Amino acid sequence: MVPENLEETIRRLDSAENQVLMSKPRTMVFINMKRKDVKSQKSILNSMKMNTTKVQMQIY
Repeated sequence: MVPENLEETIRRLDSAENQVLMSKPRTMVFINMKRKDVKSQKSILNSMKMNTTKVQMQIY
């Protein structure tokens, strides 16, 4: 189950207000999440992989 804050992140990435931002390739994206949310990282990566060449996970 994906925590609501991560689901909201995915919705924002897909929303119209971010189309300009996401239309440009991004070489690196930093994702900050709590350790309990690590299981959900694939959902975020899948939503971003078309616009991201490298993703660096920061676990704290």
